[in-house]
Amino acid sequence: MVGAAPKATRIDVAWKTYEGLRDSIRTLAELGGEPALRGVLSGAVESCADRWGAEDCLHRLGIYQSGQTVQPGPGTVTALEAISPAS
Repeated sequence: MVGAAPKATRIDVAWKTYEGLRDSIRTLAELGGEPALRGVLSGAVESCADRWGAEDCLHRLGIYQSGQTVQPGPGTVTALEAISPAS
């Protein structure tokens, strides 16, 4: 199931497997858009319908390339207020 945000649980796969999954998502998005993706995925599939969102889609499924580090997205960063040193 495609989550609304990247999953905390990771499934690390080899580069070739990751590349194949990414390319399959892109192809489905190009050929049939969201309805085609809904034929094989469930959940927040609309994020996968953009062919440039294939990697984000994999991350929302919890799938990462082995050794891949991912920067947190804008929705996952918490702003901290600067604390001035005591005078």
